[in-house]
Amino acid sequence: MWGFCGTLRVDWAQIPRLQDKGYPRPSYLFETGYEPLLPLTIGQLIEWAAEEYADKEALVSVKENVRWTFKQAKEKADQLAAGFLAMGLNPGDVIALWGFNSSYFYLTALAAARAGLILAKVDPSNQAPELRHCLNKVGAKLLIAAETDVTQNYYKIIHSLAPELDHCAAGQLRSVQLPELRTVVMTGDLTHPGTYHFDQIIKMATPEGNARVHEMQSSIQPDDGTIIHYTSVLETTCQPQKQRLFPNCFNPQLLNFLADVIFPTFSGPPKWSGDFRHTGYAYKCNVATSHLLLLQLLVVYTMGLQQCFHLKNLIQEVQSKQSLKKGVPESSLEETFTTIGKAMQYVEFKAVDKEGKMVPMGSPGELWVRGYIVMLGYWGDDAKTRETITADGWLKTGDQVILQENGHCRIVGRIKEAIIRGSDNIFPKEIEDLFINHPDIVDAQVFGVPDAHWGEEVCLYIRTRKGSDVTEEHLKAYCKGKVAEFRIPRYIRFLDDFPRNTTGKVDKKILKEQFLQDKEYKEVNEQILRKLIGDKD
Repeated sequence: MWGFCGTLRVDWAQIPRLQDKGYPRPSYLFETGYEPLLPLTIGQLIEWAAEEYADKEALVSVKENVRWTFKQAKEKADQLAAGFLAMGLNPGDVIALWGFNSSYFYLTALAAARAGLILAKVDPSNQAPELRHCLNKVGAKLLIAAETDVTQNYYKIIHSLAPELDHCAAGQLRSVQLPELRTVVMTGDLTHPGTYHFDQIIKMATPEGNARVHEMQSSIQPDDGTIIHYTSVLETTCQPQKQRLFPNCFNPQLLNFLADVIFPTFSGPPKWSGDFRHTGYAYKCNVATSHLLLLQLLVVYTMGLQQCFHLKNLIQEVQSKQSLKKGVPESSLEETFTTIGKAMQYVEFKAVDKEGKMVPMGSPGELWVRGYIVMLGYWGDDAKTRETITADGWLKTGDQVILQENGHCRIVGRIKEAIIRGSDNIFPKEIEDLFINHPDIVDAQVFGVPDAHWGEEVCLYIRTRKGSDVTEEHLKAYCKGKVAEFRIPRYIRFLDDFPRNTTGKVDKKILKEQFLQDKEYKEVNEQILRKLIGDKD
């Protein structure tokens, strides 16, 4: 006979006998919510929203002077989806998007969902080698690209990889460097040989194609893969993920919340950066639009799944203002700034030790997550998938966290970034947070560097406020009494600015490469080595 360990909906404090016996509460959070999950696909949700909010605005693009209602967005998406099918694409095929955000990309995301296609979002800043890797890795059959933006000429880069475009008919590409790619679609005003314009795809739709799109909504499954996210491009250990995410099932409370709330205009960098900010675009977000934005901008960028908690905080904040929150107290100001929020409903979270066993509540451990938001796996890499997702569905995030009894989560650091000094583990984020609180410091970056005696030592790079005269000695004294002696940085360096990667994040790899050429660092380790050799002699 088979059995299973279930989860009782009882507060730990209500079980005094376990407390009296000294059983520690394990680091485990799970809240089921008040209604069951809905097994909807994105395509079905788009159709529902078009009927429920037919004449309400789904998209407003200021820069393009475009305004679409939910009904119009759905109709246009179905036309484009029928165009995709007319080109010979079938459910499960991969299409790629490359360029800045626009109404074209919004429409493509909706159409891909309606046609059962898998959408791969390529970073707008990618160069030719990175684009080649992204397209070939997932076998993309169609690429939709912008013309240019401030720093990129997208067509020029595509042409450098596929010069065969000059001599082929649109949709008939046979490229040596992009062997799976058959069709290139451009959204700009210019005409290029061997490519389609976006509007041409829409004009390929037929009544029979539209009918097929409608029929497909009953055959596309809620747990089909829909989104590919590239965790990294040229790193050999990082592969695209086939995401399950929101298409599996929907939180009905979130549906009601999004249906009633219209988010304000968001402004910021023109690339999709993990938040709601877009240059020149105003999104009035009701159900379908908001789910699409949350899918693309918040959850897709979450291999470590920190945004699950950020999203919960966002929802809580607005829900409390709309009197939609039930049974969960609003986060305090301290919790808002010292934690990453409360765990989402319908998702299990636990913190575990190196053996995968839950640590006591309030103790640090690796965050594991299980539920409808977890990716299906790494594209074409079963071994990596098995390494990351357990047989019973737990995704190992690699985040060292502390789960709190009130449901909040505090990030300690990334396990892979841990500095191992002797037998002690030091997490850079802990040290960075310490120095960020110093009144003279604007930013702090911590990483480990090789050490001849301890294996690794702590290196700190800081940016100080203008006019500050803080010194290395002062900063080390500042640490006294706040952290253990072994956590105090051995090396401290000052910079006016930090090198950053294409996503705007500080590039610690470059900082570390610079430091390893540091004269003082080399001399210190040479002295240690000479002493060690002398002691052995």
